[in-house]
Amino acid sequence: MTRWAHGEALAACASYAFCSISLTLANKAIFSSRQLNYPWSVLLVQSLVVALLLAVYFTSGLAGPQLAANPIRRRLLKQLSIPTSFFILFIFSNARALRTVSLPVLTVVKSLAPLAVQIAERAVFRDPVSGGTYIAMFLIVLGNFVAASGDMGFHGSGYAWALFNILANVAYVVSLRYCLDDTYTPALKTLHSNILAVVFITPVAALLELEEFHIEFALTDFRFRVLFLASCLLAAGIGASVFWVLKASTGSTLSFVGATNKVVVVILGALLFDSKVSVRGWAGVALGLTAGGCFAVSKSISSGKMKRKEDSDLPTRVDVNVEMEPIDNHVDNKRG
Repeated sequence: MTRWAHGEALAACASYAFCSISLTLANKAIFSSRQLNYPWSVLLVQSLVVALLLAVYFTSGLAGPQLAANPIRRRLLKQLSIPTSFFILFIFSNARALRTVSLPVLTVVKSLAPLAVQIAERAVFRDPVSGGTYIAMFLIVLGNFVAASGDMGFHGSGYAWALFNILANVAYVVSLRYCLDDTYTPALKTLHSNILAVVFITPVAALLELEEFHIEFALTDFRFRVLFLASCLLAAGIGASVFWVLKASTGSTLSFVGATNKVVVVILGALLFDSKVSVRGWAGVALGLTAGGCFAVSKSISSGKMKRKEDSDLPTRVDVNVEMEPIDNHVDNKRG
């Protein structure tokens, strides 16, 4: 890797870390606020902003002249219809959990999601699992039990939403692998999934809360409006930074940075928000974070071994007319 390429990879990882951490903290502040308890409307606006910014990106010609005229692909919309339904449940349940569960504990609870995804992929797609991954899984579960037992602000409905969020995450990832092929770039997938999210969320928001949201948002203070606008921009920024990391580095690097981000989120979450966690709870948080890092490393090692094996089996002739682009369905549209 040249000095320029190394610098680009560092800049890409730094941008992803900044957007991921900032979006998690901003969403915690928004969804736990008493000023604006309208999750469907908030998610609708965020998805709309992401879709509009990506539409501008494509129509401006930055993604290539072929996509500038019409970036919409009907086949992709059809493939993403089921995964996007699960994605909407994922981001909505995350909003509900953020309202009542302390950020340090919620961060550790959500570390169960990769574990659950790994089990589901093992059952559905027969993906191999290394011994190190199994050990990390056990430590993640143990860390969650210890953290939950030391959560002095335990809220039953919040934990229920957090567990539902994990199930929705699993359904989203598995449905992506089952329904989607690898002929589309991450940017196109993100554009189409957010278009579908706007289409799906709009009637729900209009029926339940959109009118009240409009009235209440007009009454919020300037600071809250700036925070809300920042969350919309960060939602778009995290998508762009994911594309950049995948282009400048690898999916394994992205997973590792994501695991590292959790440490910063826990620390800042404890400092910025009222986190009622006992010493035993903090021990569980530390154990869960460590286990999550070990899980990311073990997955990276396993992925590297599988990649080397696949490379050794590749034919020597390559059709240069086929566009090859790294795609990682697990990281599309991640919101903190």
